[in-house]
Amino acid sequence: MAIDIAVQNMNVQLTNFFNDVLKVEAIEEAFAPFMVHSKENEQNKLDAYKEELRSLFSNNQGEVQDFHLVQEASLKHFVSLLSGQDNTKHCKVLFSLLEHVASENVISTRSLCEALLSADQLSYKSKEYWLGSFSLVKRMITNVEYKGVREIMKMAIEKSSCLPATLEESEVPQAKALYELVEYIFDRNACLLPGYFVINEILKAYPENRHWPHWMLAPLLSGFVDSFRPTAQMVSLMNRTNLLPVVDQTGPSGQAVSGWKLEPPTLRFSIKGNLPYTNEYLQPQSKLLRYVLEQPYSRDMVCSMLGLQKQHKQRCMVLENELVNLIVDAMERHEERASDSPGYRHPPSHWQHLSAQLIFFVLFQFSSFPHMVLEFINKLSGKKIQKARDHLMWALLQFISGSIQTNPLSDFLPVLKLYDLLYPEREPLPVPDVNDPLSCHQMAPVCIWIHLMKKAQLEGVSVHRPLPIALKTHHEYLQHFVLNNSPPLTVGTDYRVALLCNAFSTNQEYFPRPMGALVDSLHAHQKIQTQMPGTNCVAGGPATPLPMEILDALTVHAKMSLIHSIATHVIKLVQTKSTLALAPALVETYSRLLVYTEIESLGIKGFIAIVYITFNPTIEYSYSLISIVFLLSHKLIIPSFIFGLGSMELQPQGQLSRFLSEPKSIVSSESEELNRALILTLARAVHITGGESVSGPWYKELVMCVQTSTPLTWPSHTLQCFPPGLAEIYNNSPTTLAKDVKQQIKGVGKNWAKSTVNRCIEAVNDLIWKYHIFPIDRFILCLILRNHEEREAQVCFLIIQFLLVRYTDFQTRVTEFVHDNSPEHWKLSNWHEKHLAFHSNYQETFAPEGLLDQNAATLPIYFGNICLRFLPVFDMVIHRYLEIAPMVSVARTLDLLLDSIGSLYKFHDHPVTYLYNTLHYYERRLSERHALKKKLVSVILGSGVHGLSHLSQPMQEYLNFPGDDTSWIPELDYYAKIVHRFVQTLLGKESIFDGDWRFHEFPNASAHALYITCTELMSLPVPAPTVGSNLIDVILRGHSALPRGVLGSWINGVGLILTSLPEPYWQVLFDRILEFLDSPLMTSYNLNVDPFQLFDFSKAHNTLTHVQPAYLLALSHSILHHAVIRQLVGLPQFLKEKVCPLVKTEEQLLWICHLIGPSLRRLHAECTRALMDLTVALYQLLQQVDKCQQVLRFMDTICDLLYPFLFSHLMGGIGGQKNSQPDRFHTSSLMSTNTSSAAVVLDGLRSCLILVRQICTLDWMNSRYHIKYMFTGYMVESHVEQIIRMLRPALQKRLRFITHSNTEELGGTN
Repeated sequence: MAIDIAVQNMNVQLTNFFNDVLKVEAIEEAFAPFMVHSKENEQNKLDAYKEELRSLFSNNQGEVQDFHLVQEASLKHFVSLLSGQDNTKHCKVLFSLLEHVASENVISTRSLCEALLSADQLSYKSKEYWLGSFSLVKRMITNVEYKGVREIMKMAIEKSSCLPATLEESEVPQAKALYELVEYIFDRNACLLPGYFVINEILKAYPENRHWPHWMLAPLLSGFVDSFRPTAQMVSLMNRTNLLPVVDQTGPSGQAVSGWKLEPPTLRFSIKGNLPYTNEYLQPQSKLLRYVLEQPYSRDMVCSMLGLQKQHKQRCMVLENELVNLIVDAMERHEERASDSPGYRHPPSHWQHLSAQLIFFVLFQFSSFPHMVLEFINKLSGKKIQKARDHLMWALLQFISGSIQTNPLSDFLPVLKLYDLLYPEREPLPVPDVNDPLSCHQMAPVCIWIHLMKKAQLEGVSVHRPLPIALKTHHEYLQHFVLNNSPPLTVGTDYRVALLCNAFSTNQEYFPRPMGALVDSLHAHQKIQTQMPGTNCVAGGPATPLPMEILDALTVHAKMSLIHSIATHVIKLVQTKSTLALAPALVETYSRLLVYTEIESLGIKGFIAIVYITFNPTIEYSYSLISIVFLLSHKLIIPSFIFGLGSMELQPQGQLSRFLSEPKSIVSSESEELNRALILTLARAVHITGGESVSGPWYKELVMCVQTSTPLTWPSHTLQCFPPGLAEIYNNSPTTLAKDVKQQIKGVGKNWAKSTVNRCIEAVNDLIWKYHIFPIDRFILCLILRNHEEREAQVCFLIIQFLLVRYTDFQTRVTEFVHDNSPEHWKLSNWHEKHLAFHSNYQETFAPEGLLDQNAATLPIYFGNICLRFLPVFDMVIHRYLEIAPMVSVARTLDLLLDSIGSLYKFHDHPVTYLYNTLHYYERRLSERHALKKKLVSVILGSGVHGLSHLSQPMQEYLNFPGDDTSWIPELDYYAKIVHRFVQTLLGKESIFDGDWRFHEFPNASAHALYITCTELMSLPVPAPTVGSNLIDVILRGHSALPRGVLGSWINGVGLILTSLPEPYWQVLFDRILEFLDSPLMTSYNLNVDPFQLFDFSKAHNTLTHVQPAYLLALSHSILHHAVIRQLVGLPQFLKEKVCPLVKTEEQLLWICHLIGPSLRRLHAECTRALMDLTVALYQLLQQVDKCQQVLRFMDTICDLLYPFLFSHLMGGIGGQKNSQPDRFHTSSLMSTNTSSAAVVLDGLRSCLILVRQICTLDWMNSRYHIKYMFTGYMVESHVEQIIRMLRPALQKRLRFITHSNTEELGGTN
């Protein structure tokens, strides 16, 4: 109320004042033509008016709270009075009065400018007011802080839309006045506001340069947009559209997908900031999404890329469309290949994957099933599809059979239109051969029809559509078969039972019969008893599981019903307290069912709970069951599992995240061996995935929990291999436990010392094999995990060598087991027979004789034996051996072990992964031991089912060289072929392995190719830098030999490979960068080509002139994009220590900005500290260039890069944000004009850093910004402030937007 009264009073006073100024005496009016005005009197009169107006705007300043609000309201009132004047002289006087009070800081200059431009009467038809307003704004705008300039600019551009398209001669001055104001705001030398503010507003209001407000401003706006294209280039990832990820969550390639984020509505890259990116950069990335969708086990990555969350039901239309396109493309390829090769069969695994994708994304409502069906109809209309139509119907049947009972019929009715399109035949199709698994696909259309008709019957809906003629015979066959109760249904070699399950799974009248046949084949109601290994152990049921072909032929709904039946049977056994073990057929069948991703979350948890209730947790169920259960659910943590944990499972963003809040759930409270295995796996995972955090080890709480439960110490040679953070934890937490234990057994040791070593080992061997005191796997595990230094460790290896090599008890078992068994157990029907035969020949006793009741039944063993249990122990034996420095006494131990029992690696479930991890983690230990690497690869991979066939031909020949010959030095052609094979696999044009990915150690062909390629490269008998250099030369030297269209894909392939190798391999890139920066081209740039054109990958690739700068940039971007964060955080140190001494020219600085520009966002998201260090390093580079160059041609462009991106990344974005605090640095205080262009490079950098501190006081900070920004901001400020003071005035002028120092001080610094 007080403010309103004050405004009214001031408005009255201003109105009176306004009238006084315009008042003309009668005599003056009468004799106007004859009067001569005194300039002195006029000036005195004007001065009086100025003082009076100044007084009016200052009255009551101390009496009214928020007086500035009164001023602004009254100022608008005065402007409204002024806007009605058309007298030139009066307008001139009034504008001069306003200019005076603003220049005297009585009123806000920004408020005055905004009041003038926002007046309703501001029209080009009011010429005097229009010209006076824009002229005054242009004169006064230098006193407006830059955020106010931005608002004035927006108002001026909006006013241009009021101008007519065709200007009359009398209207040109008005247009010119507006143009001059906008031109002045855009003037880089005037530097009224950061250029990014301008481009941000332009592109926000007029995206894609469309619909400029007026043709007169079009050159200004488009010219300013074009001036930012170099900036957009510097932050754009070169060759972005050709970069593809490897879909893998188990190793180094399984890092976060932040670099692959897409905007769900448009499928464009998620790009920060408004910049004029190239059209290619802004195109929908359908190719990328479709590539990921095609990869098996990719659905989690798809969800991450599109920001989809299972708990939020959100339809994603672009995902829906790409799923349809993916299936339609598969149909067309199948149709084409089937036409060329009549006997062609599309791999069933491909359609299994497509079906699983469709089920998942529709089930979680990311896609709409009815809309997808309608889109199928639209896409397939007009196309002749006959060979692949059944596969589409099979995929649709998977979803329909499982969801039709819980959804309305209307959701599925669009499928009926597909029959008209795909099955137009006027004659019935013949019944397919039911002995062929393809018959289930061929009968899928009639199965869908049966489900739809059953649903219509239940809902009481009449479907006025007859059965398609083409399906008549199929329908009659199924109806006859299901109604004929004799003979009884049995599971044989045909697929009749599967067909009935698929067709009638929603019909409880007919479904129990075929499902009963399946269940009966698994337990036979315990009418059949099967002998199990052990004593008095018998299982109730048959031994032969359901073949994978039968399971593949069942729909998802039928598989879930089978799982439910198995669970029901187990519950029944529990309730009746049956003494019979589960049938081997049932256990193995359930194990096989778990590989189907579409049901992995629907039946596994209940079954595991039942297993825990029914049996002792130490029971060894089925090896495949345990392995798959663990990999899919991570609910069972039994001793052998710890050894099989992958690298990503033990990362904070991986499966371990669930245990970090409660580490006791994964830490053993009593088993030192389990905890040691956990720590060793953790060390390997942190090293390989680059999980060492700059801010401190994230795993410290987990390690301390282990120390509390079982205090551990480690030998020095093991600690040397640990990541620095983990090693530091153990070095700072010593324990005396090991010493205490040694003292306690000292007396026992003296007694043993009286005997010879051979007799001691012989006694141990008898304890293991003759008296069964302890098994060999546990003994060696305990022995190898003890804290023994090098001399003691040598004795341990000697004992192991004698037990495994000299005494043949274990070797005999290994030889027979390897000879008689296959690791591809899912293909076998007689596994139990072989399993039982082995245990009969080599019966295992799990306790010393006499301690067990000879008549008591032992627990059932379904899969395991001493050979399989020893595999993870053997893995650790090799690792411990590699940690010890090469010694003569143990030099041959590992060779002997590998020769004697290395064939056991035929059954390793992750041989390539294990070998990759070993070569990666122990790279420093193995760098000069080429013969040992050769031996490891030959044995571990050579023992597998596929042998060495997945390696390149030259590598196979090298491994087959006799003895320890390691003289092979590959040429560049070898590396080119290696990259070519990997790229072809990545693009889906070939595959190193052609088999069932459900039972493979890798999820898809790309992941397998990456690991096998890296393993091969790490096995080469050449230094790591040589390998890395040759991989880089494949692009930089060998590009001329490549087809022009594939270079981008090769660059992506080399980037993936190098970032998956140890540090010495990819560090060569930094050497190449230094070599390039120090080349004559960059130290004395004298080309007539613009540097930005020279550094542009697309332009250089198209013109083939001076391609090295652009190709090296593109390759660097590929490597940095695929790199883990540990590889990125070294950039600041690299710039400071290596690059800074070399950079003297502006072109060198521009190339460095191109290099690091695309990585800024990721550093901000994952390691802000590194971004701060990078900022300081860039300022130092700028300072150096500023001193060395007299003229800087690209100062504004570099500044345009550094201000928005460093500012936006550190502050969370500036587009549209307003600071409630006025900026005290004005243009008028820095009007020196020498705009040398290099300083602006880091002025933007400075902006982000100094404002880091200011952000703590801003309302828009919210909870998004961690307090660490404040501390790092202060830390960086102290370094940068000194650099800014030594820059040339032109740079300091531009840095005024971000510096914390007074502009007067900076302006006087040379």
